[in-house]
Amino acid sequence: ETFVNGVMARIKTINDWADQYRSLSDEAIPAETAVLRQRIVQGGTMEDILPAAFGLVKEVCRRLAGDTWKVDGEEVTFPSCTR
Repeated sequence: ETFVNGVMARIKTINDWADQYRSLSDEAIPAETAVLRQRIVQGGTMEDILPAAFGLVKEVCRRLAGDTWKVDGEEVTFPSCTR
């Protein structure tokens, strides 16, 4: 039960970060990635940034769900998922 509680707490933290990132413009997302990288350069650890990084990835995936691109002449669709 303690393990499950720990996992649930991490999931909540990741979801909180994703909710915060929802207000960012598409153009601001690469800048946020740079902020996370800078935190590592300044001595932070991967463990320090993982919740924020996963939250950012979750938000980007939400934005891309259902989008289609042409890659080498073939259409590729980013899978749609529910939250």
